[in-house]
Amino acid sequence: MHKTCLVLLAICLHANDIRISEVMSNPQGSEYENEFIEVYNASDHVIHINSWILSDGNGVDTISHLSGPTEIQPARYALILDPGYNFLSGPYTDILNDTLPIYTISTDGSFGSGGLSNAGELVFIQSPDSSVSSEMSWFSSTQNGFSWERVSLNTQDSLSVWQQSLEINGTPGYRNSVTPPLINLRLVEVIIESSTAGEPVEIILGIKNTGENLVPTFSISIYRDDNQNGEKNNGEWEMVSQVNTEVQPQEVIAYPLQLFPLIPGMHQLEAGVFTANDENGEDDSLRFEVIGSYPRNSISITEIMYSPSSDQQGEWIEIQNRSDGRVSLQGWTFSDANQTRHRISDTILFIDPFEYLTLCASSNVANYFGLELEQVHELSSWPALNSSSDSVRLFDASGHEVASVFYRGSWGESATSLERRHPDIYPRDEINWAASIQADGGTPSQMNTRHLLPVEIKVDEIKIEMPTMIGPTQAEVFLKFQNMGMDTLHILELDSDADIYWSGILSSFGLDSLTFASSMLWPGYNEIPIRILHGEEVLADTSMQVILGYQPGQIAINEIHYIPHEDQVEFLEFVNISSREIDLRGWTYRDRSGAEGDVVSQLVVQPDSLFLWTGDVLKLSDWSPPSASMVELSNWPSLNNSSDSIIILDPLGHRMIAHGYESPPDAEFGKSLERLALWKSQELVTSWSVCQDPAGITPGVKNSTVLTPRNLALQELTTLDSILWVGEGFFVRIPVLNAGVDFVEEAVLNAILAQNELPIGNWSWTLVDLAAGDTLTKDIELISETAGWVTLEVTIHYEGDETPYDDTIFKQIYISENTTGAILNEVMSLPVVEQSEWVEIYNRSDKTIDLMGWLLADNSGATVSLSDTSLLLEPKHYLVFGPDDSMGPDIFEGVYQGIQHFPTLNNTEEMLRLFDPQGITMDEMSYNNFTELVTGRSLERIRSHTSGEDPGNWSICIAEFGSTPGEENSLYLDALGSKLNVDLSPNPFSPNGDGQDDQIGIRYELPFERGLMSIMVFDMAGRQIAWPVQIKPVSHRGQVWWDGEANYGGKAVTGLYIMKLLFDDQAGKVWTCLKKVYLIR
Repeated sequence: MHKTCLVLLAICLHANDIRISEVMSNPQGSEYENEFIEVYNASDHVIHINSWILSDGNGVDTISHLSGPTEIQPARYALILDPGYNFLSGPYTDILNDTLPIYTISTDGSFGSGGLSNAGELVFIQSPDSSVSSEMSWFSSTQNGFSWERVSLNTQDSLSVWQQSLEINGTPGYRNSVTPPLINLRLVEVIIESSTAGEPVEIILGIKNTGENLVPTFSISIYRDDNQNGEKNNGEWEMVSQVNTEVQPQEVIAYPLQLFPLIPGMHQLEAGVFTANDENGEDDSLRFEVIGSYPRNSISITEIMYSPSSDQQGEWIEIQNRSDGRVSLQGWTFSDANQTRHRISDTILFIDPFEYLTLCASSNVANYFGLELEQVHELSSWPALNSSSDSVRLFDASGHEVASVFYRGSWGESATSLERRHPDIYPRDEINWAASIQADGGTPSQMNTRHLLPVEIKVDEIKIEMPTMIGPTQAEVFLKFQNMGMDTLHILELDSDADIYWSGILSSFGLDSLTFASSMLWPGYNEIPIRILHGEEVLADTSMQVILGYQPGQIAINEIHYIPHEDQVEFLEFVNISSREIDLRGWTYRDRSGAEGDVVSQLVVQPDSLFLWTGDVLKLSDWSPPSASMVELSNWPSLNNSSDSIIILDPLGHRMIAHGYESPPDAEFGKSLERLALWKSQELVTSWSVCQDPAGITPGVKNSTVLTPRNLALQELTTLDSILWVGEGFFVRIPVLNAGVDFVEEAVLNAILAQNELPIGNWSWTLVDLAAGDTLTKDIELISETAGWVTLEVTIHYEGDETPYDDTIFKQIYISENTTGAILNEVMSLPVVEQSEWVEIYNRSDKTIDLMGWLLADNSGATVSLSDTSLLLEPKHYLVFGPDDSMGPDIFEGVYQGIQHFPTLNNTEEMLRLFDPQGITMDEMSYNNFTELVTGRSLERIRSHTSGEDPGNWSICIAEFGSTPGEENSLYLDALGSKLNVDLSPNPFSPNGDGQDDQIGIRYELPFERGLMSIMVFDMAGRQIAWPVQIKPVSHRGQVWWDGEANYGGKAVTGLYIMKLLFDDQAGKVWTCLKKVYLIR
């Protein structure tokens, strides 16, 4: 028997039939009991290893059978245990079985020479005849309790085929934990190649054979997990495909598939690959998402609560599913103007067709408004909605914007939601939003209260055109109205002062207008009623107040009490010398210091009536009759004891009285100044006298004083020519009043014309025979060879005149010229948010210009004065004019002048005119829809000595900060260059919407005054990808911008581009320039 066995070994055994497959050199517990060596029969026949040799190079052990089968079957394992192993408590007892051949060693009671070394050693096993051997070596320790395992049992002995086991105590008698499976097909990845809405989804499966054997065939299964429960359910889409393709060990293949046509929404899918006898089912499948974008406005934002009264009322937005299909909001986000996107839901959240859902910061909203919890959805993060203005944007799971709205806080009210009036009308327009009228402040997840009515009219604008602001006159009323209802309107009745009808076709949200003449309007306060009727239904009921000024000479000052006793009070007495009653509402008294007092109570004064103004009506009542008419002024400006000015303004600020008084030598405390006669000029000192009444004052009754014997008084001067021109004669009327009681036989009248206090003309005349109380009118002809403001000083010389105070009178006169040095030079009509609109005026002449009384008018006819006082503009200097409450003084130091009622400059079409004080047009400019205005950049005049009316003489400022107030214009042209110059900045640029370098500026300077410009952009393959400028009229110098927008939609991709610029000088030559553009996304 023994002989036969040797014969068999000699015939069958080969060098690597027995292989060391596992070594436990660092076991848990005792090093002398728990070490083991596992061997594997790699042959196709039974092998006996009893009496084989096991050695570590230093010691030699003989292997002897211990238990289990005595032979090792093909492709099976055998275990060689330490002789001291305890089969009752050892770490491997539970996994050992009767079918496993177990051996031990019988030489010295330990493996090799003193056991297996943890740090490193060489062991080998050898048959008695040395025909079969296997060895294994290691040079470092495993973790305690982990063995060295052979990765592949079919490879030759080498260091590279060994790894530390993955399991504690190793795998004695079993397949190694680090050995690859024989058959394992793994799904590595799913690549989504195409996911276009309405078209089949295209994917690629990455499949790898991680086993040791070839896979001849496999199957693929994909299903759509609609309810996201991780299982295939009835009704869910599925695809199963058998693939007859071989996959070699470690080979990776890409397998393309075409799935279902993509519909909007987020779709969870699971793909799997399966093959027979696959040993690892855990890596056979992968889950992935495919997202289809929803059409814009399939979900609408219908209501916004941006300013709640409490946390219970809460901030929220209401959305409505406007589609005919159920929509899952899983993966959707929304943002406000800060653009941070907030997740709506990470799980399934459905909204049914035409149903509402309220997205909120807190579910307290449900309790506050009495809703079911499923009608609201609380977000884990919420942006605080601004109360002033904000935007709300809704994005589906693919990041596509489905809905967006913009609102202003002024459109609604605090603690009340903004309701969208109709979902199909532009969501960013104020007309489509209104404050909810629900009692609790909103209608979340319910129909809105402010939805459109069949018939509704909104008065959009009422504009009053006045031929004059002084009554009596009639107004032209421009009424602009809008159909806010759903029905088309054909006829409306305007119930104002006259029967007026509108007829036409006015569809929903359409605009129309009507112009009609009002009834007669009188000085003071007028109401123009406007009621719009549709049949018997009143659609609008409003009115427009018009305040008109008064003609000069309607009232006269009659008594001034400026030095009262302690028991008296200051007052002014006036007389209504007109033929109509006067409403004193809105009238103002101003003194020399500029202090003002306003009429605070209503008083209507009849013709020829006295009336009193004071700061204390109660105190004045003790000194006046009960019938006296008086009003109390707020902030009464105290009258100075020596001298002061009394300026009386009507409600529009027109001067009704401008009187300066001086205390006469005989003035006394407690005594007023009384006017001697109303026909005597108030400006004449001889027209006034200290009160002679024992009470010292005569408020509300006839004055006590008398006239003086000898007194000539000059009255107000008047120019008789409508326009006064430099170098041409003009007439001035000088009234001379004999304010005394004596007959005047002879007097001398002298006139001096001066500018800047330097005389430029002197004239004299003799007057004779003027009776007491009579007025002699002298019309004199003067001439000025100097343009601008001049001062006319007129003096009357009368021997024995007892009141010389009224013998001299002055008048400021403006002399016009055909051309002027003051021109419109720069206009900022579209400023950035923190700045104001303004207009720059430049003095191109070599002389100083006084801009007092100069006027600026816009296209609407609104006219404002540049200055009511002297305002000098030096030669070659600039002044900037804008609103008086703007930031101008801080930005344009030294050149800015604030103006009350500065006209609002239109952004689309405007005409500005500059008038001198006589209303002569000195300069004008205009722009229209074809002018490409740029926010923060002014319009600059190119040539100062050519017409401002020429649109080609204006262009957009190219200075770094967008404008050049107080400085030479960036486009100023004195002489043309000889070359074409083009500069790009910033280059590179990054049009990614982060607010930095989002556009590239294209600055150019041409060798001709004007022409046509075109700009094209090409990629490096020579394909035109953008056309930023197409045949644009341009001046000699300017700048345009490109925001990276491409012809195919969206921004161009990162890369190098060639920009081609063409300039047609319209004289037969086209100038060309090529520039490199670097674009970074």
